[in-house]
Amino acid sequence: MQIISFGANQIFQDKTTYMCLLILSNTEKENLHYLVFQSLKDWKTRNITIANYDVAGFEKLDNDSWVLVPEELKEIYKSISEQSIYLEALIGANWC
Repeated sequence: MQIISFGANQIFQDKTTYMCLLILSNTEKENLHYLVFQSLKDWKTRNITIANYDVAGFEKLDNDSWVLVPEELKEIYKSISEQSIYLEALIGANWC
């Protein structure tokens, strides 16, 4: 299974969308390979290899949400997550 994300790159002229490709196969896999393009030029010129993909084991993914962070941002993401406080903890569960 692969996910290719185009991030904030504008794929369609004059349209703001956040596009990704989900590539599935009919074989059992242990990992999800994902790639976030920083430059649309890399996609257009196929300037990618399997080494450019990040890998997440399915055992680390749950049914609620998947946070897929490129390798070069994982330490920063971890630091931000460790310092974060859930909104519910700040304002309470019954705020409305």
